[in-house]
Amino acid sequence: MKKITFLLAALILGFAAQAQIIVEQPVGPTGNGLVSDYFNGLSAGVYAADDFTLDSDQDVYYVNLYGFQNNQDLETLLTSFDLYIFLDNSGTPLGDPTNSETAIMALTDLTVDSGALSVTPGEGGEYTFQIDIAAANGSAVSLPAGTYWVCAVPNLDLDSVDGSARWNWSSAEGTGAEGKLIDPQDLFGGGFTDWTDFSGLGLEFNGLAYRMLGENLGVIASPVVELSVYPNPVQDQLNITLPSSIQ
Repeated sequence: MKKITFLLAALILGFAAQAQIIVEQPVGPTGNGLVSDYFNGLSAGVYAADDFTLDSDQDVYYVNLYGFQNNQDLETLLTSFDLYIFLDNSGTPLGDPTNSETAIMALTDLTVDSGALSVTPGEGGEYTFQIDIAAANGSAVSLPAGTYWVCAVPNLDLDSVDGSARWNWSSAEGTGAEGKLIDPQDLFGGGFTDWTDFSGLGLEFNGLAYRMLGENLGVIASPVVELSVYPNPVQDQLNITLPSSIQ
């Protein structure tokens, strides 16, 4: 019998893609929330945002957002949905939804019919929005490690900021910087026309409830391996011998 030796002369590279929760801030125990809506009848909006930090590069595929509406008829008022991600500017979003070009990701006018948006009602007027970023954008959004701000905006067929009809983004125990609100056209008369900390609004919570799902793509490298394969030609049995260090 002849014995032949093969040398795997290059690294064997592979990718391990694991779907995972990238960021999660569960709904807080207080049941509080904060307005974050565009009011079609007023041609103006009030927007809330919260920050998140990625420790590694991520592809973001889904964003779930949790909130409530007291009238429990949100489905009849919702015309579309906007989702923004902004860069961080020393603890404040770098830009705002009045100019979508300031966002690094702006998904606007999303509808249930498009397949990119789902709306799930819960108990007591609770609602979960899920944004399928890949369906809306054609692909996931790739974010390098760093700090960002997410801003969720239902577009509602309303001509007032009535608290019982509007959607409120549920509170959460936030991490990082305080959440922010901006009221560019001063619909509430509070003068919060720039991004304002939640504490500056008199709120007792500092974050908003949401979840992001995505993938962290890591490269797995295997060492060069020398192995023996015999006999050659093979008749009834093939023998493969590996170094003792390989399991």
